[in-house]
Amino acid sequence: MRFPDTLTRLHALTKADNLGLGLVVLGLVLQAGSVAAALKLICVWLLLLLSGACVSQLIARNTRERESRP
Repeated sequence: MRFPDTLTRLHALTKADNLGLGLVVLGLVLQAGSVAAALKLICVWLLLLLSGACVSQLIARNTRERESRP
């Protein structure tokens, strides 16, 4: 199954990426030996959420600009 355009593909990718990474981090937090290790994992997850959102915005803006050119 392939979505018809770049924006819908990007939307599906970010949802799966965020949920998948969140579940992996949740499992690792439960396995962490200390609170410091768990906080580091959560910080890494938050950093990746932020960077994923920024990259998604840049890709969407580039796609929209490319589609609006004559």
